[in-house]
Amino acid sequence: MSDIYDLPFAPLALVDDVKGSSFFGGPCRILGFNKTTDTVWYIECPRNRRQKEHSNKMRSYVKKPQKKSLKLLSSLFEGSNRTAIVLRVKEEIVSDTDLLAQMKNPKDRARVEAYIEHRDKRYDIISPLLRIDGNGRIRTFAEMISDESLPERIRIRAAETGCATSQVYALLHRFWAGGSRRNALMPGYPRCGNPGKSKPQNNALGRHSRLYKAGLTPVKGYPLDRCKGADAEEDEESDKQKLAWGYRLVCHEIPPHDAYLVTMASHWATHEVRPDGSVYAKLFPIHLRPTYAQFERWGKKLNKNKSVAQIYMGDKKWEEQNVARGGSVQDMTSSVGQLGVFDGTSNDNYLSSIESRLKKLPPMTRSVLKENRSTVIFGWFLGWESPSPATGLETILVGASSKVPIAARVGITIEEDQIPALLCRNYLVDNGELKAEKPTEAEVQFGIDIEYTPTYSGARKGNIESDHHTVQLQLDHRLSGTTFGKQRERGKDHPAVHALFNFREYLRELILWIIDYNNEEVIELAPVEMLLKNPEITPTRLNIFKWLRAHGQTAEVPYTIESLRAFMFPEVEAVVRKNGVYLVALVNGRKRLIPKMRFSSPELLASGLLSAVKSSGKSIPTNLRMAETNMTEAWLPTQTGMLHLKNASPDSSLKHIPLIDWIQFLEKHELSNDLKRGEKEQAAAERVVNRLSTIDHAREEQNAEIKALSRPPTKKSYSANLTRNMKEEMEFLRRQDQQSKQSSSPPSDAETNDTTKGESDLPEHSNAASEAMDAFNQEEFSA
Repeated sequence: MSDIYDLPFAPLALVDDVKGSSFFGGPCRILGFNKTTDTVWYIECPRNRRQKEHSNKMRSYVKKPQKKSLKLLSSLFEGSNRTAIVLRVKEEIVSDTDLLAQMKNPKDRARVEAYIEHRDKRYDIISPLLRIDGNGRIRTFAEMISDESLPERIRIRAAETGCATSQVYALLHRFWAGGSRRNALMPGYPRCGNPGKSKPQNNALGRHSRLYKAGLTPVKGYPLDRCKGADAEEDEESDKQKLAWGYRLVCHEIPPHDAYLVTMASHWATHEVRPDGSVYAKLFPIHLRPTYAQFERWGKKLNKNKSVAQIYMGDKKWEEQNVARGGSVQDMTSSVGQLGVFDGTSNDNYLSSIESRLKKLPPMTRSVLKENRSTVIFGWFLGWESPSPATGLETILVGASSKVPIAARVGITIEEDQIPALLCRNYLVDNGELKAEKPTEAEVQFGIDIEYTPTYSGARKGNIESDHHTVQLQLDHRLSGTTFGKQRERGKDHPAVHALFNFREYLRELILWIIDYNNEEVIELAPVEMLLKNPEITPTRLNIFKWLRAHGQTAEVPYTIESLRAFMFPEVEAVVRKNGVYLVALVNGRKRLIPKMRFSSPELLASGLLSAVKSSGKSIPTNLRMAETNMTEAWLPTQTGMLHLKNASPDSSLKHIPLIDWIQFLEKHELSNDLKRGEKEQAAAERVVNRLSTIDHAREEQNAEIKALSRPPTKKSYSANLTRNMKEEMEFLRRQDQQSKQSSSPPSDAETNDTTKGESDLPEHSNAASEAMDAFNQEEFSA
């Protein structure tokens, strides 16, 4: 055997016939030479089947090695009339590490890992046949073909592995045809082709459409670049390239299907110019244009395999899922209070209203504030407001406030140090949520620093990002009404159907979870000095925080909670009236005072604002600073400073209701009153009509009395003798009451005579007045 001969190539090179020649019959790999025996060994590379013309289907096997005359082969490469060419002398070897590094998508990486595992299993079958000298060296083809015991050893190896003898031969042939490389045993390796090359489509790929099966369309589907050859994708006008251009339109404003329709209207449609100058695109029938699946497949393939999710997220955010940057968030701090990490997300639970369990509410925004050194959670925000500077500042405020009253409002009794209160020196937040004028003013006023992570760089605060998943798994997904972080599947109940917890009940569960979280052991975060000198202290997050603070390893900012609270609360519209400050909000689309939301304090009375409103008779519009989920207190900014106000409502239960729930109750109450308005107006109308009827009847009687007199009374006579008339009227009513009481029992003769005598003694006009009053009373009572 000779490794080198008078040829422009060495063993393992790829050769092929030139056009018009058929010496090899297609691409082949040179396995070895033997100048003494005038022999050249070669093996056919995987190629298309010959049974069908223009077939693009590969054979599932590789034929055994063949041999021909070495002199004849040499003559093919001599002179100008060469009948064979060298396709490739040396092929690049790609390592498994490099191959996996090219896979950016986790699914693609998992698929390649499965291919590698399958390749290794195949290689293990033939490995003992390739190495027999014990030194690990792989024998050349020349050594193996001269081994007379090879057929017997193949049969023995087949029996050992439980494979068919033909399968062992097939693996050896595939190994040799692939250049004696392990990757030649990769599944689908013969079909890989050259980089960027795809198989031509003479027929539509994939399953047949329902319309074709029903006989409603004449063809199975639209084959891309039919009759254009395998290199059609290199043509700028190819179907696949057109789909790739259309795929590049996908963005947040243009969803994938909209981009598909625009592509179809541009390239697979007839265009007509209308009289007004607009262009009307009439799409081709569906069997004469690409499908959405073809658009999605080739658009992704010819655009660096970017999926729609990757386009939406952007390259930087997408790489964060697959790139490990090393290091830890803990590397940024050495003492407590040095850095607070802040992030927010949506909780995975639908809730019910405090007013009614039948009224369902959407998931809330939940923001969490975490001390970076000890990883203690010491602040949070929970509400339906969208993330904003106001919610971010309220989270920082809760972190700096005592949690005892907050926990007490939901029925939890805790100590001051169970959830610590502190103001950190620095806060690491997302790029945008706290980027506003007010947080910047807080930095200057309180001496804190707010650091914004770059866009799509959540890995900078990866510990709190992972905590979102922890609280969702340990809390949200265990409560009723959870979404489990997934979209509702078709046919399943909406999560709101099963929602039971209200705001206060969910807040209670969240606080209990935070307490448990802070009491978890994290020995890797505990200082070595604490572990050695105080082994009796359990290395929980909370104990680590307490120990570091007690030993002076703290960088927290000193502050007064009153000034911090007054500054950081959001502004709520209000108005100053003579008896206090009322909240103003939209109720059923109309701005109005919120009843029972009145705030006052001795400091407000001493300020003179209420007296000024009473003397002027005009209310003063203003703004209160307060948490909309805590109606117990508020702050009124004045020229002399912030005035602390308390809820003056005598109803203690109202103080613990979030403003949104109270407004929803008022809206429902107003709608209920609107429904009852017809009944109320009906009753009021009856009263008015009866009143006017009484007036008309009384006026008729008065006119009749005036007409019966010889002379009409003067205006002065109506106001004369008012005192005497009053006494007579009182006496008349008293006698009438006595008569009504005595009517239940027969009166005695003496009483009858006295009554008759008394009535006869009255003057004539008095008897007429008595009769008029008696008639009036009867009508009034009957009405």
